[in-house]
Amino acid sequence: MALADYHDRAALAAAQVISGFNEQAFRSALETTTIGVSLDEHASAVSEGRVLSDLVVRLLARLYPRLQLTVTDPPHKADLSALAQAINPQIELVNSGAEVGIAVGEKAPSFPTTVFAGSEGWLARVGRSGPSSAEDSWNPFGAGVAACLAVANVFRVLFVSDSSERLDENVAFSTWSGERSEGDDGPPLPESVRLPGDAVLVGLGAVGHGVLWALGRSRLAGRLHVVDPERIELSNLQRYVLGQRSDDGRLKTQVAESALVMSGLEPVSHASRWAEFVERQGYDWPFVVVALDSVRDRRSVQATLPGWVANAWTQPGDLGVSVHSRFGGEGACVSCLYLPSGPVPNEDELVAQALGVPDRQQQIRDLLHHGTPAPADLLEAVSAGLDVPIEAFSQFVGRGIRDLYVEGLCGGALIALERLGKPVQEVHVPLAHQSALAGVLLASALARHVLSDGEDLTRVTRIDVLRPLGSHLTQPAKAGDSRCICRDADYVTTFEAKWPEGLQPAKYRR
Repeated sequence: MALADYHDRAALAAAQVISGFNEQAFRSALETTTIGVSLDEHASAVSEGRVLSDLVVRLLARLYPRLQLTVTDPPHKADLSALAQAINPQIELVNSGAEVGIAVGEKAPSFPTTVFAGSEGWLARVGRSGPSSAEDSWNPFGAGVAACLAVANVFRVLFVSDSSERLDENVAFSTWSGERSEGDDGPPLPESVRLPGDAVLVGLGAVGHGVLWALGRSRLAGRLHVVDPERIELSNLQRYVLGQRSDDGRLKTQVAESALVMSGLEPVSHASRWAEFVERQGYDWPFVVVALDSVRDRRSVQATLPGWVANAWTQPGDLGVSVHSRFGGEGACVSCLYLPSGPVPNEDELVAQALGVPDRQQQIRDLLHHGTPAPADLLEAVSAGLDVPIEAFSQFVGRGIRDLYVEGLCGGALIALERLGKPVQEVHVPLAHQSALAGVLLASALARHVLSDGEDLTRVTRIDVLRPLGSHLTQPAKAGDSRCICRDADYVTTFEAKWPEGLQPAKYRR
């Protein structure tokens, strides 16, 4: 039994949300704890039970090195076992000993500490008080959210202080309304729902994987363009729910194609950045799902004026999803959400400050511009500024300053994890269940939009994965700042020419 060989990245993510993080204690807890997953016969037989357990195992196997799978259906248990081993080939699968576990189904075996999970169409159920059933429907969204929330509870049991006060007690969340609910308030998802126009998913990172996981198990059909220029790296696997150990080095678009092979969606791959994609393919996209990391990239997507946009983000501990139905109306656009409240530092200023050498900003600017290696005297200055031994910088000799910043600081290669107990935005690495939850909610937003008549105001949903599910999770967001492009007459006129007033989703065509 061994931790996955991308464990260090998982530890970095945990370090940013666990106060007083201790790397050795974190590793010891993982190595000495068996996590269980149990399904009763009914849950193993129905679609939502199989979908829920699939995502639970995808999330747990990335972090926990020993799993107990108690599944009454032998073929399903074999599938889940093979999935766990594909994610971490060194994982240990045992038949007993789990102290903490997730039980799916009303008759699923429990554990000393049990998190119960179930779903009913759009509705996710999770908690400690008693079991929940899984229904048989074409809808994967409630099951996907239930899996993420259940894994979040397991994480809190092991690693968050006062965890007994931070666990969910039989709560229900509707992916249709975006709120806690005791009833499924959305329509049944038909066996087949065809997108009335081409959709685009831009960004195939951790959140994008959550989107693809959900869409690949939904009954949406049509053409989905997937846009991302990068390849999967080993460090990505701690939070990419579709990623298996053998995917290291594959183009992210190739993984997306594999994820959709059994769905009704036809993937069209574009291994490029958004700007290159629209330059080659055009700017008239009725549906765009945004799963990008940077504010600049999100705003650039909005500036191309899609007909409808859904956007997601993660930050230490929580996540957000925003749905934007009409640019220039009462609702906030994507750019509205990211307008700076004060002066925004240039990249050279941000990098110089983060590396502890603000007095070297001009030198940093020149190095960033020319892409030349960081000289020895600068590495010594950064060593002193960060209070990190100079020996730790040997891997960056002859490499550019951007590598030093991205890998050394943001990637955690230089900063001891114990120094990250207090969340630091510049080095944020999401928890796997956090990113997956944002992705499932994004996918459900697309399905909801196609089935409904659209929404007048922007909806923003926020969930903190370190605390019990709250209330008033989804709120409208109004536009109002005159600096935003959605208040600019030229942008609004261009949008209205592309997407005439009163245009409903079913009338979208390419």
